[in-house]
Amino acid sequence: MKGLLLKDYYTLIKQMKIFIVMIVIFSLLPNFSLTGFAIIYAAMLPITAMAYDERSKWNQLAAMMPYSARDLVLSKYLLGCGTVGATFVLILIARLVAGAVSGQPPEGAELMSIFITANAALIIQAVNLPLMFRFGVEKGRMLLLVLVAVLVMAAMASASLLADLAGNAPAGMPGLAAMSAAATLILNLLSVKAALSAYGKRID
Repeated sequence: MKGLLLKDYYTLIKQMKIFIVMIVIFSLLPNFSLTGFAIIYAAMLPITAMAYDERSKWNQLAAMMPYSARDLVLSKYLLGCGTVGATFVLILIARLVAGAVSGQPPEGAELMSIFITANAALIIQAVNLPLMFRFGVEKGRMLLLVLVAVLVMAAMASASLLADLAGNAPAGMPGLAAMSAAATLILNLLSVKAALSAYGKRID
């Protein structure tokens, strides 16, 4: 598993330096739309890695190596969780540092909005990856674009709405955060099962 993650890491670093730099820059800017974009885009990196795998015929090579279908599928989910988590932490640190410098720490509603957006990004991943494992990135590209556009708009809208609700009821923030995280975890676990089934059908 570690080898698969390192392979994707080196591929993305080599091929997408500019886009990764953009994610870092957007993460540091005090603008929710841009930071939200950075988080959502981070969740798309596993699909980018899958596209490079298809072009390089990696799947055929992997079939001759001691990797199970479970390893190949889980590596992409872990890659997405890692990139989204790293982006979330980067944004959080930037907000805390900016708050310390300005003397105005970030409000709970703002932090909650960022947290919910990170969870929404992982939910988008849960929807996308089974489709990509079943149809492949190239065949599913148009479907992916439409799906991502709808899900991104829904994610951004729901994040803002839920953050406003949490801001009006600060005592409910921990519960809202817990429910958001639980929903994300459950959906991704179900998604892994669906992706394993989809990948099995594709290689049969």
